[in-house]
Amino acid sequence: MKGGILVKDGKQTSCEIAVLDSRSSMVSASCLAYKNGKVDTSIKHEVYLDNGLDGKTAKYTVEIVSVNQNYNATSLANSLAVLQYNSDGKLEWNNTVGIGRDLYWDDVVFVRRTISDLDNMEWTTPIIQSNISEGKNCDDMSVLYDKNNSDFECNDKLVDAQLSSLTICQVPYGSVYAVIDSKLYLAGIYSYTATYQGHGNLCYSGSKSNYYLLLRNYLSYASS
Repeated sequence: MKGGILVKDGKQTSCEIAVLDSRSSMVSASCLAYKNGKVDTSIKHEVYLDNGLDGKTAKYTVEIVSVNQNYNATSLANSLAVLQYNSDGKLEWNNTVGIGRDLYWDDVVFVRRTISDLDNMEWTTPIIQSNISEGKNCDDMSVLYDKNNSDFECNDKLVDAQLSSLTICQVPYGSVYAVIDSKLYLAGIYSYTATYQGHGNLCYSGSKSNYYLLLRNYLSYASS
């Protein structure tokens, strides 16, 4: 399961990235730093990659950021950006994105990754969970989801943060994988959380629904 995390100015974020291939990934557009409505180029954005079972890791400085032109920072609709890096790399590989949710998916796996040591690129053991049912309040707590639920996965599950330096609150999972014929395929990334009277605050003790944007409808955008 290749995956990764966005790092800004040397500080780990809670934003996981969807690793498309050896040179590009997608990330929630709300995770980026902005200035005057544009991505702040004075902020150093990096991606740290975890290559899964082989234990190899890598990091790259983001060279180009392309925010989806239909991204709405208020509603969080189309909250995706493509990150390009490693333009001089010789090794090429790619991940397959799982499509056909209603036809082919046997299960959905949610993952939360954390880097324990940025300098040495050491990772904690990922938290992995499958068979999570849809949250009971998903439709009621988000108009965006209610009108576009085929574009999202939603649940109300949170996990303990693996580093107290990031947050003392429980956090959503970071990325989503589809299980098809016992194989894992990249499927989505965490987008946003809606809270009942909590204004999106993850430390708020009330009801929460977490929304994960599926990537299948954005493949043409990512390749353009």
